[in-house]
Amino acid sequence: MAGYLDYYQRTIDAYTHGVKLVLGPTGLGKSSSIPEVIHNNPDGKFIYMANRKELLEEMAARFNPGEYVILRRDLEVVQQVLLTQRSAFETLLADHRFVASLKRAQQISHLRSLDVVTIRRACQLVSEMTATIQSLPSWITERADTEARVVLQAIRWVLQVTRDPGERSQTYNWLVNHPVVEAFFPAIPFRLHPTVRVMLVTLQKAYYGFFDGSQTRNLTDLSDDERLIIFLDEFDFLEHDLVSLICRAPQISDPFDFAANFYRAMARHKLPKADFPLHPNIRRRIEKIVEIIDGVQQRGLDYPNINQFTLEKTSAQGNQRKSTPAVFRTQHVISTNPLYINQTQRSFQLETRRSEVI
Repeated sequence: MAGYLDYYQRTIDAYTHGVKLVLGPTGLGKSSSIPEVIHNNPDGKFIYMANRKELLEEMAARFNPGEYVILRRDLEVVQQVLLTQRSAFETLLADHRFVASLKRAQQISHLRSLDVVTIRRACQLVSEMTATIQSLPSWITERADTEARVVLQAIRWVLQVTRDPGERSQTYNWLVNHPVVEAFFPAIPFRLHPTVRVMLVTLQKAYYGFFDGSQTRNLTDLSDDERLIIFLDEFDFLEHDLVSLICRAPQISDPFDFAANFYRAMARHKLPKADFPLHPNIRRRIEKIVEIIDGVQQRGLDYPNINQFTLEKTSAQGNQRKSTPAVFRTQHVISTNPLYINQTQRSFQLETRRSEVI
């Protein structure tokens, strides 16, 4: 009888894009068949995604060193580099190519934190705060996370300023193939080296994004890469966690206020600067968002000057109408009836029937 290995292979052979559910109770081999599938498809690149780090470690044990990378949280990455490659990292920081690139990044970004002294200070703080206690209090973890991000931000900026469109720059290629840089950003060897077959990542890391030496990638743009075959393990748990992550985002909790602030910052302060941002494709995406909001204004809606939406409710007796602030909340009834927008002095009134006042 055909097992999950054949099931996976038939799916890979039959489809270029799409989603395929893999059903079955625990213990039948849904996850244990994955390594063999990967080894049987030597030209493919795979991502294994789970909601628990233990599952990533179990999957990693099924591969040889050099065949996989694990994307860990920022603090864990910096801790590991400082424990195992501290000397090599110091050599990197002292290299004239790195120093020159870091200075150039500082001039472009205007970030004072982009200097070797700040990087070393952040590393020292991470080492001191995490040296003796295995289970850290939340306030120490938050501070250590902040310092770890200082280190990673500096390395990421150096990579961005040295990268040319064809990735032929000698300095860039020296950096992306440097063992320390690869340890900081494991998605780099996954993207560049054919021998690295699979990337193991938690849902949280995939949602918030990871840097691959070229750009920050996340779940929203992984489908652009036709090479990728993604295994979402324990999808029922992943779905629940993903909904929770999405609903905690400011774009969802207060979408209109978020979009209004974003529009003002981009249209008024950022886009007028010709070299913002560093990557032109990001600029094009921002320009498209601004263009959409400009189109709303051209239709006569004064957004984002007005960004509060209220919903009109009728009392149970049907003789009193009341406006309440609220729209687009999850776990509420979704109406398929049309809604009409009536622009008032202070808000956009959402109504279930067309108002006589336009």
